[in-house]
Amino acid sequence: MSTIRLARVFADNAVLQRNKEIHIWGFFAGGGSVSVEFANNKAECVCDDSGRFDAVFPAMDKGGPYTITARDENGESVCGKNIMIGDVVIVSGQSNMEFPMVRVRETYPCEWDNERNDMIRTFKVTENGVFKAPLADVETGEWIAASAETLDDYSAVGYFTAKHMRDHEDVCVGIIDL
Repeated sequence: MSTIRLARVFADNAVLQRNKEIHIWGFFAGGGSVSVEFANNKAECVCDDSGRFDAVFPAMDKGGPYTITARDENGESVCGKNIMIGDVVIVSGQSNMEFPMVRVRETYPCEWDNERNDMIRTFKVTENGVFKAPLADVETGEWIAASAETLDDYSAVGYFTAKHMRDHEDVCVGIIDL
């Protein structure tokens, strides 16, 4: 089992915010140093006492796909692939934000007629009701592209917001659904 990992939000298919510094972090059980490579940039990191490493890269315009590679001092590495730079929208709240697309399927059936849309992606974080201490990383979640097979579980507010953004600008949109 690997002793180095990226924070879950930097997994395959992630969307990172354009025109802002890019902060990438992860964890290395061995402590020590880690190098992080992203978009032809490299950062050398020293882990803190908990094994967390942090790398900051310059702001970038929209684009991709890119790969994030974190490598420990022994050469073991972990990658996040198909990373896009675009716009990230956080949807959070109660039932209005959780309202799933499956509930509007009869009203907007044409949304399920589209092919896979790799330029709209969602990262759903499952609620955790244990409040003992702050979490170092989210416990669940993966980036999923919009498609007829995945759309049912998307937040309706998140999806239609992302679709509106895509209709007005050619940029990948990531929805983080908390």
